[in-house]
Amino acid sequence: MHNEQITTSPNKGWAVIAGPLFFVLFCLLPSPIPKSPLMMVMIGITGWVALWWLTEAVHIAVSSFIPFILLPSSGIVDIKEVSAQYMDPILFLFIGGFLLAFAIEKWGCIED
Repeated sequence: MHNEQITTSPNKGWAVIAGPLFFVLFCLLPSPIPKSPLMMVMIGITGWVALWWLTEAVHIAVSSFIPFILLPSSGIVDIKEVSAQYMDPILFLFIGGFLLAFAIEKWGCIED
């Protein structure tokens, strides 16, 4: 096996705070389309997730569950619709492939 050192920027505290602030800012802004008042909330959620995802301010699993929590609580979609997207069969196919690759790497089945 090979040892890889993962380097991360030590100063990501600004992104941890900027994500929720981005969300709150867009929630307070009026929607440019009067018939779509939740549009700004959705932009805020998307911006929060994108900021945390791109800066890796928190673990990727944390940022991926923000829509799972905020979309139903803000009234954009029903909890059943959101949870159905997290349980897509294609996602389980990818998870299975990743777990298999991790096991092969961990047990050294492939030599360099």
